[in-house]
Amino acid sequence: TNCYNIGNVSSQYNAGGLVGHLYTSTTVSYSHNYAIVTTTGGNDGAIIGKVDGNPSISENFYLAGTASKAYNGSTYTIGVTELTAEQFKNQSRFYSWDFDTIWMMGENYPVFIKPGEMTVTVTGFNGDYDANEHSITIDVVSPESGYTIVYGTTNGVYDLDTAPSYINAGTYPIYFQITAENFETYTGSAQVIINKIATIYTAPTAKVELKYTGANQELINAGETTDGEIQYSLDGTTYSTTIPSAILPDTYTVYYKIIGDSNHNNVAEESINVTISNATLEGVSVEQTNVLTYSGFEQRATVS
Repeated sequence: TNCYNIGNVSSQYNAGGLVGHLYTSTTVSYSHNYAIVTTTGGNDGAIIGKVDGNPSISENFYLAGTASKAYNGSTYTIGVTELTAEQFKNQSRFYSWDFDTIWMMGENYPVFIKPGEMTVTVTGFNGDYDANEHSITIDVVSPESGYTIVYGTTNGVYDLDTAPSYINAGTYPIYFQITAENFETYTGSAQVIINKIATIYTAPTAKVELKYTGANQELINAGETTDGEIQYSLDGTTYSTTIPSAILPDTYTVYYKIIGDSNHNNVAEESINVTISNATLEGVSVEQTNVLTYSGFEQRATVS
């Protein structure tokens, strides 16, 4: 049903413009042959070479002169009509055919409707993280209506009725397929690219006026951020979230860096110098308990 032939057919037996040998319970309808059919042994037909049983044959046409018979090797013509070349150009001759969705008139005979090409504009997204959802935008210019769009996150798999959207930083390909009656299927893809943004933070600061106490003392006031994790180090190699501390008087270099979360950039290593001073003795008085006079010999004062 709904087919046509424009290529010459030749065989030894059972040559048909559309079907060589047709059996019972088969349908041939709304079709035409515009080419020459010949055999050397018999049973040639402009539409069907040989028919067995009682198949359904209706609304078929062939060009005059393409074969000596309509089908079954005879002039039997039920369901088959011969047309001249000029008659083939007249759409009204094919009055019961579907010229809305299947057929259109070509230069010399009916041909299949050529699917139209869609006109589609696709826009992806490329921007910075802002905690909002982002997706792709598809504008179907032609056809204006009657189309269906399906989406997917894997190429060739369209299992979503709506375009997926994304919030977190990353690169996300979105694939789509657009279908509409009498139009070629349109497939494509676009990306949603969400970039990480700068980390907002309060930097750690050195503790001031630290003096030796004999106990461990934290060297800095901790920094703050909600965009990642601040890490510290005393050697610039081994980092942790623990605030560095020390006991002995000295000047220490405290290194820190920030590891951003999935939506924020890292902050490169920076450093702070912190000093623990020597302790000052308090509440102590010194008194000499003996009086020395010159004797010509070494003498030692006694203090308490």
